[in-house]
Amino acid sequence: MKNKNSSPLVRQGRTISWRRSKKGWSMIIMPDSIRIDNNHGYCHIHLEYKKNYQNIKENSLEAIYSMITDHIEINKGINLDELKKELIN
Repeated sequence: MKNKNSSPLVRQGRTISWRRSKKGWSMIIMPDSIRIDNNHGYCHIHLEYKKNYQNIKENSLEAIYSMITDHIEINKGINLDELKKELIN
């Protein structure tokens, strides 16, 4: 598989970018520095530090991308507590 990058999407002052590679995919939300990826075979979210991550229930890039964009539109930005509830529980 050839690496594929997205064109950055800007919503409510947040920039969402994603990338697919042979290892999996990753998504980053700036300026919040939130990263979601499945490069290790399971999907997880990095909220604060590189090694501080939590597994999430969904594994599809498209489904998570949709959840993130919906969350940003509904909340007019990122609400970390709500986002964790949506992705982790």
